[in-house]
Amino acid sequence: MEPLAVEPIREYVRRGRPRYVGAGDEPLFLTDDGQQFSREGWAAMAQRLRRRLREEGIAFKQHRLRSTCARRLHEAGYPDSAIMEILGWSSMAMLRRYLGRIPVAQLKRYPTTLERVFGRAV
Repeated sequence: MEPLAVEPIREYVRRGRPRYVGAGDEPLFLTDDGQQFSREGWAAMAQRLRRRLREEGIAFKQHRLRSTCARRLHEAGYPDSAIMEILGWSSMAMLRRYLGRIPVAQLKRYPTTLERVFGRAV
């Protein structure tokens, strides 16, 4: 978990999360009625989060930083497969959608195929 997310998640669990009513291992995210996380449960949780953040004057949109996160991981040297794994994407189409076109100046900074094979410029 990202260090910046630890305290907000703890706060959510302490104050904003419904009481779990299921059996077995307790999931982190719950629907409004305390059931196990599902697609619909995520939407309900996001709505609760949006309402709480709005009370604090913060605009919330779930996917606002997808492209920013993908770009930062890419610029940090993560391979495409790792970016897809980290962000939970199963297709290159998602990666390209949010990463966008790679600027030519950035592409020129990468080693050529021969440099990668031989470990030096040829």
